[in-house]
Amino acid sequence: MKKEKRTIIISDNDNDWRTVAKFANFLLESRLTVLWAQDSFNAKVGKSNNLFAAGSIMVPFGQVFNYSTNPIKNYEMIEKEVENWRIRAHTISGELDVDAAYLRPARVALYADGGSPYPFADILSNVGIEYNDLTAVDIRNGELEDYDVLIIPGGGELGPPVQGELLGEIGRQRVREFVHKGGGLWGSCAGCCNIIYMPEETINSWKPLFKDWRGMYSLEVINAEYWSVGMSGVGKLTVKNIRKDHPIMLGMPEEFEMTWHLGPFLNPIERRNRDASDPIPLLQLKDFTKEWTSAEFTHSPTKQKETGALEKTYAGKAISEQRFGIIAGYYGLGKVCACGGHPEFGLDWLLEKWDLPAKMIVNFVFWVVSSSVPCSYLKRGTKHLPFKSASMSAPKYLHKKLVKRCDAIRKEVAKLALKPLKPTPQWLTDERAESTFGLTALQKWPSIIARLTKLPDEIEVEDAALQERHVELKIRLEKCEKLAESILIENPNTFSLAQTLDEMRLRILNQILGINEDYNYKRPVEWRQDYGWQGALALLDSALQGIQKATKGYDEIEVSDKSPYNIIWNWYLGSMYDLINALIIIRGRERLTELIIKVSDFVLKLYQNDIKALKHPTY
Repeated sequence: MKKEKRTIIISDNDNDWRTVAKFANFLLESRLTVLWAQDSFNAKVGKSNNLFAAGSIMVPFGQVFNYSTNPIKNYEMIEKEVENWRIRAHTISGELDVDAAYLRPARVALYADGGSPYPFADILSNVGIEYNDLTAVDIRNGELEDYDVLIIPGGGELGPPVQGELLGEIGRQRVREFVHKGGGLWGSCAGCCNIIYMPEETINSWKPLFKDWRGMYSLEVINAEYWSVGMSGVGKLTVKNIRKDHPIMLGMPEEFEMTWHLGPFLNPIERRNRDASDPIPLLQLKDFTKEWTSAEFTHSPTKQKETGALEKTYAGKAISEQRFGIIAGYYGLGKVCACGGHPEFGLDWLLEKWDLPAKMIVNFVFWVVSSSVPCSYLKRGTKHLPFKSASMSAPKYLHKKLVKRCDAIRKEVAKLALKPLKPTPQWLTDERAESTFGLTALQKWPSIIARLTKLPDEIEVEDAALQERHVELKIRLEKCEKLAESILIENPNTFSLAQTLDEMRLRILNQILGINEDYNYKRPVEWRQDYGWQGALALLDSALQGIQKATKGYDEIEVSDKSPYNIIWNWYLGSMYDLINALIIIRGRERLTELIIKVSDFVLKLYQNDIKALKHPTY
């Protein structure tokens, strides 16, 4: 008797997009077959005909697990997982008429030597995508080969010139080769500048702005350019989705708000690079929001409110000429996305509360690892990660070190919070401190103090959760090892099962090592990182130093560039973001650890069922 075909469908229509993406990655990490709908489609649910959105994920029954000996039981387990995750799903019987791509697990490399990769880590960990930081040295040594996507984040204090220069010619060539062979490359803001063409006019306009100018070394792997001369501003702009059919834009509305942080507006150009495809504009500038400060008015916010003032700015001209915010393309066999703004940043002025724009980043990763045929799960990410920390401290010891630092930060923040705002300190006037998101520095300062006050507590809560996860991981590791051993003893023909369990054991070990890495890693100052990636403890040390300087310099009569406002806030940097990023690192590792625990529990249970079936086969 022929078995009926069934497919489980999970759609953004019924669930939060983050939950859908995370569940898809849970399934992929469990080595299940997952399809990603490239267009909306109709399917019969019971007696009714339902319309499912593009971007829906599908688990086809019958191809569910590579080593399945009991497919009906496996299907029931997946349905149970859907229920456990509180996901609304639909089961479809029969054939489906849908344009869909196969997905495989993704690993993302975050460029670590410049800018702020942390917001990307927050988003990726939230949806269960594995990531690791890579320095320019790592890239030159060929470590990109173990990844699917490289992300170059927004710039640090020194901006786009330093990121490309630190890679060096060998590093830039390694990145080009990585993409040309099929990898993905995303760049936001300064990272965008490092993958597009930079006109000489634009470069010359920048030179006076950067004290440590070392030249511009863009990869030029996409046929797009930095449009005109100028910097945009800091805040939210309204953008228009002009390619709802493109994989990056699946599930995105026709119009939405997105954050810019001085980044460029883009222009498609004709075939400058013959290895790059025609450009694919995705987002067009539409309008300002009330939460916007143009770069021209960061120190004179009242002038921005004058009639016609905004229209004359760099951003105003881009909006009137309908320039682009995001352009994608192909480079060789790989995929590239140049993003002038920051979909990874929050839509609040503290830049923490990221939302729908971040979906484009997750879609980009899915686009890179999608295929029209079933994918090889073992393409990347099956070896030990190249961890760099010399120390291998015990988790309890790491916890004590973190708590000690948080206590010291609390005391310093309490001192800073007692400092008066009347009369207004010179360093907090509009002329000295930057306005952003339509708010002056003076308006933002109380919220900065409030956020600094809460962050140490939030960090300790996430730290405690991660310590618990570490214990749970070790239990799963022991189970994995025992089950793999019993499989070979009971049935020497089950090599494929043992091999997969060994891979699971390796992934658990990598998570255990990753916990230590995310606490301890500290890049030596001699490397002259332009912000970039550091471990949580190093970030807490940096935050403490900044807050101490802010308290000491609060009553300075002479106004200097090292004002308390710039130490705490600045454009990208400061003690508050050191603390936010420390929180992101610990929370991110906790999320990924929780997911791998769920995956290991699912796989272990599945294999236990398969072992029973091997011992007592049914015919």
